Amino acid sequence: MRIPENVSQETYCQLWLAANQQRFTTNYTAANIPIIVYQQVFCPSTELTHSTSFLLSKLPDLSKKVIACDIDPVAIANCKENIARHQLDSINVFEALPANDKLFDVIIANLPILESGWDYVVTDIKKLYDDFLNQVYFYLTHNGQCYFSFASFGNHQVLSALDASPLTWHMHQAHRFGCYWQVFETTKA
Repeated sequence: MRIPENVSQETYCQLWLAANQQRFTTNYTAANIPIIVYQQVFCPSTELTHSTSFLLSKLPDLSKKVIACDIDPVAIANCKENIARHQLDSINVFEALPANDKLFDVIIANLPILESGWDYVVTDIKKLYDDFLNQVYFYLTHNGQCYFSFASFGNHQVLSALDASPLTWHMHQAHRFGCYWQVFETTKA
């Protein structure tokens, strides 16, 4: 899928949803790891966004203990299939964050940028970001890092909780396909 220059968020959603409806479950390689990507799951194409390729570069060493979570049951099933396929016993997958008795060195969050197009987002996007940004601090070890992506066509007001957060942060940004793709790198100091 190619995105035209200066795309609006509505056009982007329509393009992405139309392209997603036309594709099938496919084999894909992400960070040199062959995976299966279900039709209903966002394909981690590095040709699509800067944020996806940046987040893939931050994947932890899969020989270490990894805990993955998602709010989309189809994405969870897809992840579990790839884990079984590669016999990665070091990865556990949850449908929500595990109990707050675990601290993490790295959290990579691929949060929705827009409210439209996501059947499993049952709250408004600002509340989702507020909740995430107010809670992620308590899941990080000292000097732990959290990465999450955003884009210039999203409503940047949803990021207001970041300024009030005790996390330090900076943004990586690249211009592709008429919009800016951003990754926020936050650190618990």
